[in-house]
Amino acid sequence: MVGEGLLNPREGIFTAKERDILAIICRCNKIEREMVKTYLQTAKTLATQEVNLTLSALKDNEQKDEKLKHLFDLLLVLKPYVLNMQTLKIYQTERVK
Repeated sequence: MVGEGLLNPREGIFTAKERDILAIICRCNKIEREMVKTYLQTAKTLATQEVNLTLSALKDNEQKDEKLKHLFDLLLVLKPYVLNMQTLKIYQTERVK
């Protein structure tokens, strides 16, 4: 799991968060593990785009503090909102059927 990038111990130490994540993964059945793999693939793709966007945005920007706050809002506020709301929207649609 570490080699895949699913768990990321800091300096070789598994924090409580990594142990919690490991416990969740260990309880997953085959279908759920496939979803976890999809999460990981999607996260890697997004991470590459996010880093490229951030480096590009900060490169020629004189107002780095403001730009950095905006970028963190995109990554830490907007991203989870969009992802979670899409899941909720699909769930509500499926539940109505």
